[in-house]
Amino acid sequence: MERDVRHPVLNWSDEHVRYPNHYAWFVLASSLDILMTMIVLELGGSEVNPLADRVITAFGMRGVLVFKFAMMGLVILLCEIIGRQRDLWGRRVASFAIIVPAFGALMGYTLIARAMGL
Repeated sequence: MERDVRHPVLNWSDEHVRYPNHYAWFVLASSLDILMTMIVLELGGSEVNPLADRVITAFGMRGVLVFKFAMMGLVILLCEIIGRQRDLWGRRVASFAIIVPAFGALMGYTLIARAMGL
């Protein structure tokens, strides 16, 4: 009898993503962060993330959109890789991934509210 040996990281054909709810919240928070960044920039503010600021300087808003969505894909991929080896750590990384852009979106909202005198 032949033994089915599958590599836990490389064989993904028979599994769904590990943390779909986390990813939905992560994409929502990241999208809100992007939206708030665009509004802050329109109001004369600046990007505080030095890497994103360089991308904006070099490629404009289209470039930063590609950059930020590529980073979202990379984070989800890392969560999948980590989660297939250690579920608890993958879940923790996915949870932390939600908090970071949510904080950025909240800070952006605060800057916008101040600029508008609210």
